[in-house]
Amino acid sequence: MILFFLKSSLCITLLWAFYQLVLSKEKSFQFNRFYLLGICLFSLSIPMVTFTITEVVEPSSSILSETNLPLLYQTDTIWFNLTQLSVAVYIGISLLLFVRFVFNILGLLQQVRKNEVIKFNKYSIVLIAEDCIPHTFFNYIFINKKAFEANNIEKELLTHELLHISQKHTLDILFIEFLQLVFWLNPVWIFLKKSIRLNHEYLADSAVINTHDNISGYQYLLVNKTARIHNNYLASNLNFLLTKKRLIMMTTPVSHGRTLLKQLTIIPLLIGFIYVFSSKVHAQETIHKVVHKEQKVTKDTPPPPIKKVRVHKSEKKGEKIITVGNEIYHLKVNNGVKTYYDNKGKKVSKKFIKSKLPPLPPKPHRKPAMVKVHKNGGTIKIDGKTYTYKVKNNIRIYYDKFGNEVDGKKIEKRLPPPPPKPHK
Repeated sequence: MILFFLKSSLCITLLWAFYQLVLSKEKSFQFNRFYLLGICLFSLSIPMVTFTITEVVEPSSSILSETNLPLLYQTDTIWFNLTQLSVAVYIGISLLLFVRFVFNILGLLQQVRKNEVIKFNKYSIVLIAEDCIPHTFFNYIFINKKAFEANNIEKELLTHELLHISQKHTLDILFIEFLQLVFWLNPVWIFLKKSIRLNHEYLADSAVINTHDNISGYQYLLVNKTARIHNNYLASNLNFLLTKKRLIMMTTPVSHGRTLLKQLTIIPLLIGFIYVFSSKVHAQETIHKVVHKEQKVTKDTPPPPIKKVRVHKSEKKGEKIITVGNEIYHLKVNNGVKTYYDNKGKKVSKKFIKSKLPPLPPKPHRKPAMVKVHKNGGTIKIDGKTYTYKVKNNIRIYYDKFGNEVDGKKIEKRLPPPPPKPHK
């Protein structure tokens, strides 16, 4: 769990730093929105991706015994108590943030319930008594009641808030707030949340400029509204992070070629992060060492060269070593299929191995078994072989000279036909 937290924290930090240095200065607001949301999911999922890496390992010649096994020490009590205390503090702070999160949602919903609501096609205007700038939460726009009744709400402000509603910016805010409840220990999530909300304002400002085509008038309007502050951090409002960067962004020219080049650099960046932050499982492939028995290693003479044969892990169980003279071959059995290899790992034909092997010893002579002949039985001699039979339920049961039961149908087919019956 700690390793997952460290990997995801470092990944989200580097990806956010890339956004700040490269992408935040470009006017590709829609792309930046999905990039900021995407790196949240990417940094949380990539540590759980697993790759398998096969390694060739030489078996150790040393034999472990009870004396050289590592000793297991009992966990220190003080360290255990500190771990429990850290987990309790972490969960406690997360619960406090969650209570604050729920309290702010309930506060907005209570304003909807207590105040007058005017419904339009896809959104609703909530008229509140407090003096505030317009702000949105889902499909609700919160506006001062006196200003609305006096028709003192600027069209630019409504356009700004309607853009927040149409692009569902509230879902982005709730998503990042929920992640911050769990990963509050990493301060980068705070800066990432500010980047997401500032990008929302860039999108809304762009919509106002494209609709009303009055940049200077809109900038003057923003500066006049900065004195009014809205306290609920879950709502999208006009006054969020009104900085010099936001005013300059309105007049920044667009360079599509430069923007596309910066966006393409994300591809190798993500590929590198997948390799660095993903989990890796190392699968071992054994190398067997083979030394001839005739070669003896002493202190004065160097050891003979060791020949290595790679054995796949799926074939270890069926492996055998065959010695033919001074040559050693390996037999691997996989799913009943026999394959021979020499010391260099090259396949050797079965005929070549059989030609090298000595002939099998002759089978020991078996003495004929003494088969008792039933009173209803007898013996039959066919093609120089003698068979004994017994009659049971009018059926003959045949045996060879060793007492083994044989197929009676084959024997009866080889019997001569019975003599013709005499003519009466």
